[in-house]
Parts: sequence; structure tokens; C-alpha cells
Amino acid sequence: MIFRTRSAPQRGASSVPRQISTLANHAICLRMVHKNHFSHSLIENFVAGCGVIVARVLREDLVPVQIRTARMKLKLLIFDLFGTLVFPVEKLKKEDYFVFYRKLGIKLDTENDTKSFIHLFTQLMRSSSSWKELSQKLLEKVIKEKDQKKIELLTNFFKENVIYQLYDDVKKIINLPFKKAILTDASRFLFSNLGLENHFEIFTPKETKFLKPDEKTFLTVLDFFKITPKEALMIGDDLERDITPAQKLGIKAILIDRENKISSYSGIKISSFEELKNILSGL
Repeated sequence: MIFRTRSAPQRGASSVPRQISTLANHAICLRMVHKNHFSHSLIENFVAGCGVIVARVLREDLVPVQIRTARMKLKLLIFDLFGTLVFPVEKLKKEDYFVFYRKLGIKLDTENDTKSFIHLFTQLMRSSSSWKELSQKLLEKVIKEKDQKKIELLTNFFKENVIYQLYDDVKKIINLPFKKAILTDASRFLFSNLGLENHFEIFTPKETKFLKPDEKTFLTVLDFFKITPKEALMIGDDLERDITPAQKLGIKAILIDRENKISSYSGIKISSFEELKNILSGL
């Protein structure tokens, strides 16, 4: 008995269903062949000629048919910044900040005052290009002043006390053989002293025009590198802002949970970049 196959159709979206249907028919034929005791090598050669694995013949049984496409090669690692690559150095207590703010006329007497101030600070920090610009905008919004002396005092206070440092294990990812990017909602001036631009392509709201978890932030990175979602991997510490939006786009994701606080996550999770190399080898 001779089985004849038609030549493969032209590649394209419209040919895919036809290919799958043809391969499924081949799989049925293989079941018949298996029952008639054709050699395993003949069957395996036939399957290999189809270009995809449609069945795997075992010595005892024939496992269910699986149509599998070739895995996309990983090309890009996208990292979140805060909590993933860097952490704040706590030089002062929270109360010390409030004491200094009061000296400038910023009164945070209630919990609502504090929440509103933190929200405003976060918004202005994303849209500012320096500590001085942030300080000026903050004072104009909160105390309605443009006092240059107060602006200089606040600028110097921030420079001296709001400091970020790299986690020690970041050195483990520097030489990984992939393109690397940082996707953050923070402005560059916050971490410009860390030298990250020497090892990563950096994407802030200035480059993406959007904030995470908006999918456009992730798409901006993919477009820059001219790669598909399946060729990228997102690594971050926030499920809602890093992991979930990436996965919705088809980007693989790894949660880094340095203090093991997120027990409900069922996906790939690490606590240190020491673990990353071995996981990448299996993707």
C-alpha cells in the first residue's frame, strides 16, 4: 500500500486551516498503519516529512495526536525597574519628610492630605525631567508659590535623600545573550546615576507616551526592536502592571517576588536573578 500526499500549499493565513486538516487526515492514516504493524521507522519518517509532529508512535500505544508549531526563539528580555532592578535607599523616616515639608509651608495634617500629596508627587515625578522641575511644579501646585529659595531647598533635599540602588543580583543578567530593555513609568532623572543605559534600552513615558498597564507601552518596545510578542519575555514584580498585560499580548512573563509575598501566582516565579539563567534555558 502506498500513501500519496499533495505538495504543501503556499504559506499564508488562508493555507493554515487546510494544512492542519490534511495533517489530521494523515494522523488517521497512521492509526490504521499502526494497527497493520508497519514499522515504527516508516511511520516516523512519514511524520517527519509532514513538517510537524502529528502523532508519536510508542511501543505499546499511540498517544493522542498533537499539532505543534516550531517555538519562536527568545530575543528580548524586558525588565520592570522599581522592585525588579532597583530599590529605594531609606535615608530618612517618613516623619522626617513631613517635618521638612512643613518648613516650606506644605502642611499634611490629615490622612487625606497625605494621600493627595503622594498622588500629586507621583504624577509630577513622571512628567518632570529633573528634581528642580519637580520641586517647582510641586510648590506651585501645593502652596501656590514660585519662591526660588524654597525651590532650591526642596531640590537639594530630594537629591540628598531620594536615592535608588541596584540589587546585587542585577549583575547576573548583564551578560545574558539577549537584547535587554527597561520599561518603567519613572522619569530618567530618578535613576540616571546608575549607568543602566550602558546595558539596557530604556523606555519611560517620554518614549512610550503611555503608562503601564496600557498595552501600548509594551507594543512600543516590541516595535522598536521589530520583534513579535512570542520573541519577548517580561520580568517584573507587579502582577497588574507587568505580568498580566504582557501575557494578554502573548508575551511570556516571569514574576520576580523577592520577599515571597505573592503566593497565589501559578506562573513562573523567581525570588532572585540567580535563578533566571536556568529558567531561560528551558523556554
